[in-house]
Amino acid sequence: MPTEEDILETCERLEGRRYPGTTILPLFARLPASEQGRVYSVSGSKIVVATNVAETSLTIPGIRYVIDTGLARISNTFRGPARPVFP
Repeated sequence: MPTEEDILETCERLEGRRYPGTTILPLFARLPASEQGRVYSVSGSKIVVATNVAETSLTIPGIRYVIDTGLARISNTFRGPARPVFP
C-alpha cells in the first residue's frame, strides 16, 4: 500500500469482514515501535497490511501470501518544464 491512509482504511474494511481467529495488523514507519512489533509477537493467523517499503524490508515468519496492489506514491514535484508522468 502506498500510504498510511490506505493501510488504515484497508485494515478497517478487513476488520469489518470479521475473519474468525485472524488478527489484522497495520505496518508503516510512523506506527509506534510497540505496534510494529506485533507482526512478530501475535501468534495464529494474521493479515499484515504494509507499505511497499515495509513489504520489501522485513522478513516475517509464517507469511504464506503477499498481495501487492501495484500502487505507488509518486511525487508531484517537477523541475523544469512540466511533462506527463506515467507510472
